[in-house]
Parts: sequence; structure tokens; C-alpha cells
Amino acid sequence: MNFKSKITLFFIVSLSVSLLLFLLAYLYSKNIITDSYKKQIESNLFEINKSFDSIKKEKIPILDTIVNHNSIKKFIKTKESDEVKKLFIDFIKANRKINQIRIIDLNGYEVVRVNKRNNLVYVSKDKELQDKSKRYYIRKFLKLKKHQVGFSDLDLNIENGQVEKPYLATLRTAMPIYDGNKKSYIVTINYSMNDFLDTVLKGPNFNKYLLDKEGHFIIHKDKNLNWSKYLDKEIKVNDFFDIDILDKRLIDNDSNVVLKAIYPFDTKYYILYELKKDLNIIKFVDKSKQIGILLFLAAIFLVFPFVFLVYNYLIKLKEVNRSLKDSTNKIETILNNTSDGIVVIDKEGIIQEINNAVIKMFGYEKSELLNKNVNILIPNPHHENHDEYIKNHDKDMHSKIINQDRELYGLHKDGSFVNINLTVTKVKIKNELYFIGNIKDLTLESKNKKLFQNVFDISPIGIALVLKDGSFWRISNRFCRIVGYEREELINLSFKDITYKEDLEKDVSLVKKLINKEIDEYYLEKRYVKKDGEIVWVKLTVVPVYVDDKKTKFDYFVSTIDDISEIKKLEEEKVQKEHLLMQQSKLAAMGEMTSAIAHQWRQPLNSIGFIIQDLVSAYKHNEFDEKYLYEIKSEVMEQLKYMSDTIDEFRKFFKKDEPKTEFNIIKTVFDINKLYQAQLNSHRIKLVVKVDNHIIKDLSRINEFNKYIIENQEGQLKQVLLNCVSNAKEAILNLENPSIPENQISIELSQDNNSIKIAIKDLAGGIKKENQSRIFEPYFTTKNMGTGLGLYISKSICEKSLNAKINYYKNSLFIEDKTYTGSSFVIKLFNKY
Repeated sequence: MNFKSKITLFFIVSLSVSLLLFLLAYLYSKNIITDSYKKQIESNLFEINKSFDSIKKEKIPILDTIVNHNSIKKFIKTKESDEVKKLFIDFIKANRKINQIRIIDLNGYEVVRVNKRNNLVYVSKDKELQDKSKRYYIRKFLKLKKHQVGFSDLDLNIENGQVEKPYLATLRTAMPIYDGNKKSYIVTINYSMNDFLDTVLKGPNFNKYLLDKEGHFIIHKDKNLNWSKYLDKEIKVNDFFDIDILDKRLIDNDSNVVLKAIYPFDTKYYILYELKKDLNIIKFVDKSKQIGILLFLAAIFLVFPFVFLVYNYLIKLKEVNRSLKDSTNKIETILNNTSDGIVVIDKEGIIQEINNAVIKMFGYEKSELLNKNVNILIPNPHHENHDEYIKNHDKDMHSKIINQDRELYGLHKDGSFVNINLTVTKVKIKNELYFIGNIKDLTLESKNKKLFQNVFDISPIGIALVLKDGSFWRISNRFCRIVGYEREELINLSFKDITYKEDLEKDVSLVKKLINKEIDEYYLEKRYVKKDGEIVWVKLTVVPVYVDDKKTKFDYFVSTIDDISEIKKLEEEKVQKEHLLMQQSKLAAMGEMTSAIAHQWRQPLNSIGFIIQDLVSAYKHNEFDEKYLYEIKSEVMEQLKYMSDTIDEFRKFFKKDEPKTEFNIIKTVFDINKLYQAQLNSHRIKLVVKVDNHIIKDLSRINEFNKYIIENQEGQLKQVLLNCVSNAKEAILNLENPSIPENQISIELSQDNNSIKIAIKDLAGGIKKENQSRIFEPYFTTKNMGTGLGLYISKSICEKSLNAKINYYKNSLFIEDKTYTGSSFVIKLFNKY
């Protein structure tokens, strides 16, 4: 073979080897990529079905709550709709997805309608209510039986025959209202689905389109083509893709897209998956084509560079395979860390896959369940019949089991029952039928609910959960008994309806502070008006509860009440008793003052008597002239003024509702001395006033002692001082032949940084030690004719009116080689200026 032939053969062999390697590498990479697409689509389809199932589960409890609400039951009987409208408004405000709630009669006419537009909630007037009997979903809803829930197709909101713009994707749900066994109305709720559909159809690798069964676009990647059925020019999927529409079936002829059917609300829809053109994986396929061309060129020049390129190419393929494996591991990690159990079975009922939650829930090892019939987890009677259920799934399982949320019992390995919630989804993977069971363990939830209900109902205090508008949500038995209403009655009331009128403003003000987060909780003694009109006093505690830990969104209040009516009654009786004691003390003090006045008036009355006698004598002896008349007049007026001043002092002393005024305590002490001086003088008792250890004989130097000016109730202080001076006088009068030190009472004033002290002292022997602890008790006395009220009232006045304290101390003084003992009552005033 010549050189030219050898060169030709070399290039032919190199070219053939390059072409063969390129084809093998391209087919291998394409197979990996195709499998990756399929798995991603199946995984995404599973998540979409699960999202739609969650939507259905969320709607049923809301319908059930409304249908069974007391305001609905009342509406059936009375046709009064005000409470129903209020109920609908509360639900719409609480759920931002709800844009309309209606009651429709059995002829398809709207009876009540509450709407939300641009976040504004309003009630439709009677003239705005419409005939909806020709709408397909209303005809469907009117066929619902008791407790059944109906779902419409995904559609747009239509008012008065016109599609509302901008387009509002709407899902309508309904449940019939029964009066006993008779169907009366249906309740329908419209939900906005725009956000949900946008979220569900987002994805990183595919453009996803949602189609109806006729091939119209519901969601398109170009938002201007959404809801293409309602555009001026009707657009269908076959205008963009090689897809045929035959007998309401879509037939996929386009190798670049994948078409999948779903049944979210018992209606057929399609999801079209189109691989995004800008993905790295597509770029990689395009790159592989380029590499193939380079391989051809490399075969012409050099084989070894070609081998190097093939090696790098296979390394990249390995990385793609590893990425796919990591994605699979990620899905497994998610499934094994979810709290819900996941069981995948084939069409024969054989378990293909489970997650860790199932192992924990039922007590089996994974190896004990894989490749076993799923009825191992099902108790009788369903255990024996389960295989038959699966065989007949096409006949009745779709309507009874598939995508239905059911509460039932599973069978634990140890034979015990497990309370579970089960949702079954049917999927096809590589043309094979599988059933996916989503299982929630309700055991702990049931225990917690029961525990909460028990604690709630047997609590010795009343508990109520109250919504933001003040209406009652949940009420304990004790709360109902305290306020005198049945639970069903309270549900239709708010706390404002049963609060005593005079307590309402303060309560509402505190609620506003809670909502504005100015306070964390509040306590209040308030009154409720019971159903029978009786007033009940309660101690109320209110604490707000938030949706999240950061307290950004308010949920409801927890209000607890404790019946304190008996305590209030006792407090009122105590106040009345103290008032009675105070009055008795006043009377005793008045007696003391009357005696003092009698002594004060004795001298001026005697003087006036002498003047009259002298007046008669002067007249008889012709000594009565004008000068003498004016002298007599002046002297009589002086005595009368003295008597008038004494009466004025007496009147001020017992003035009711005395306000706080500014006065000098030194002058107050001298006022007591002035009132009591005549009576003390009659018994030769001396009253000494000391200020800062210096004897003060009159008020000439009072301006030097401005530090003793305070603002308080002077009359109350005088009563306390009078009681103490009177007690000292009585103690001295009980002595036989008292000495000069014993025949003296001193009032001593002193001051420190925080208070002014007034000490009333005597040296008349003092109070026996065994009696000292009881001297401030009511009706306790050591006197033969005492009432036992003076010191008790003095203590009450000090603590409740004067912001002061009064205490007893043993008093002793050493004079001329002799020790004298007595009593010292010290009043400590804290509100000095």
C-alpha cells in the first residue's frame, strides 16, 4: 500500500471512530437528560397535585363553620340577615383570599351577598342581588346533599354577565344549609386564585402552561394571553404547539413539550411543560453537537486531541449524572424529614416506598414494609376488603377516596390503633399507576385537643377567647356561669354588650392600648350585667395572642375572669362599718369639743353676767352715762367675739369633705391648745408646745418655721391631735395627787429628710405592756367609760387621709433624781413641702 493510500485509510478510520464515539456520547447524554426531565416533571406534578389538595382541605372547615353558626340557624327561622352579614364581613376580613360570600336560595337567587373589592368590604343592597340560576356551578351546587362540599371550575369573576377586569381567577366553593333534614339554602364562597396559580406554576427549568379541557390557556408565560378563552380573538394551545384537539382531548404531537392531565376540583385540566431554551443543560446538548463537529475536524488532523475532548466530554456527563443523583437525594431528604407519613403503593397495593415518618408512626422497620401489601397497616374490616378497593378504583375510588381528606384508624405493629388523617393521590409514572398516601398522625393532636378542652372547661376561673372586634369566640363553662348566659347566647354577643356602662370606657381604652402594643396585658376590676340584670363584679385579666413569635400579626385575646362579688360586698360592708365608726368617733369628738366649748364659754358668760350686774348697780347709783355705756358695750362685744370665734373653730373642725389646703402645723397645734385650754386649765393641766426642742409660747415666731408648712387635710389632723391630747388628759386625771411633771402634756414637732413628726407626750404612767399591741383595735379600751374608737379612728385617718403613720412608744423622763414614765403617740407625716 502506497503512502497516499495509507493517509486516506488513516483519515477514514479516524473519521469513522470519531463519528461512532460522537454518536455514542450524544445518545448517552440525551438519555440521561431525558430521564432527568421526566423525573423533574413527575416530581413537580406531584407537588402541584398536593398543593391543589391542600387548597381543598383549607376550604371545607370554613364552610362547615359558617353553615353551623348560630347566626345562620337564626336566619333560617327569622329571615333576619344582620347577624349573618356581620359574620360574613368578619370572615372576609380574616381571610384575604375570600372576595365574596353569599347565601343563595333553592331557586338560584342571591339572598345575602358580602363582597370585597380593592380591600374594601361591603354588603350588596337588595336591588343589587342577582339571579344566578343559569350559572353552571350554581346548578351543580343546588344538587349537593347534607355535609357535601362542592367546588366550581377555575373561572373568572363575572358580574351581571360581564367578565370583571382586570381578570380575577376565582374558585367557588359551596355547602348546603339544612333546617333539620330539609335543605333551605346554599352558602357559596368565592376565593381569589391569582396568587396561588402564579406560585404553583413557577419553576426554574420549564415554562408551564395551565390549559382547560378545550385547550384554552388559563395561565400563559405571556400574561397578556392568560384566560385566552375571553380574549377578543380566541386563542388555543394548537396556535403555539403541535397539539391536536379532538373530542375535548389534547393529543401531544410535539416532541419539545410534555402534556399532563390533572383533576384538582373533579374537572380535567392540562399542564404543558416546555423546556426553557436558556438552560445550561440545553446549552450542554448544543455544545455536544459543536464538539461532534470538532471531532470530525480533529479526525482529519490528529486523533489524540479528539480523545482528550471526548474524555472531558464524558467528565461533564458524569457531573450531570451526579447532579441528578444529588437532586434525588435532596427529594429523599425532604420526604424523610417531613412530619407527615408518605406511603407509595402500586396498582396491586404493594408498598414501593415509605419515609421515616411512617416507620415512626407504625413501629415497623423499612424492610418489614417494602414489597408488602399495604393492608398490613389497615385494621379490619377494611383490611380484608382493601385489595378489592384498589381493583375497583376506576369505578368508585376516584369519587370516594382519591384526593379526599379522611380521618380513620391505622394499625400499629403492636396491634394498637393509630388515629390518622389520610389523603390518597393517584399518579402515573412511566405509564405505571401508583397511589401516594399522605398520612398525618392525629394521636397527639387529639390528646392535646382533649387536654385543652378539659382544662378549658374545668378551670375554676372563667376563660374566654375574644376576637379583635370584641366578639366571643370560645367560652368556658365557668365564664358562662359567672356572667349568667348560655354559651350559644354569648357567641352572638361581644364583651361590650354585657359590660356595665360605667366600666365600658376604661375597658375599651385598655383594649386599644393592647392592640397598639402600648401595654402587654392589663388587669381590671369591672362589672358585668348578667342576663337577669344582676350586677356581678369580676377581676379581669386580658392578654393578646399573636399569629407569630415576633408579634407582628394579632390573632385574639385570652380573657380570664374571677368572680369577686363577695369580696366587693365584704369591702363595701367594711367601708360602711368604718364610716359608722368614723361617725361614732365624730360624735365622741363632738362631745369632747362641746365640753371644751362649755369651758371656753364659762368665763365670757361669767364676765357678761358681772357686766350686767354692774350695769344695774350703775343705774341705781346714777353712774350710768354715755362713756360708761360705750365701755360696757366694748367689753361685752369682746366677750361675744371670743365666743363666736370659738363656734367658728368648732364648725371648721367638723367640716365634711374637707379639701387639702396649705397650712402650718405649728398654728394647728396652737388652735388645739386654744380650743382645749379652758378645759385643761380647769384641771390645772399645762400644755407645752416644743418645736425643734425649743418651747414656743405663742405664734409670734411662726414665720421662722416655714419648713412646717404642708398641704393636707387640717381638720382631720386636728381630730387626731384632739384624740391624743384627750387621752393624755384622761390619763392624768386618773392619777392621785399628780406632781408638776405629771400634770403636763407636751406636743413636740421635729423634722427629718422624709417626714415631719408630731409627738404627743405625757408622764401619767403609760399603757400596760400586755395592752400596747391592741390599743389601735376598734372597741378596745382601758377606760371605764371609753368607746374604744378614738385611737382606731386616728390610725384610719392617718393612713387613709393624711398619708401618715401613728405609733405608740413608752415615754420616760428623769427629773430631780426621779424617773417618770408615760405615753408618747408619734404621728409621722410624709407629704411635707
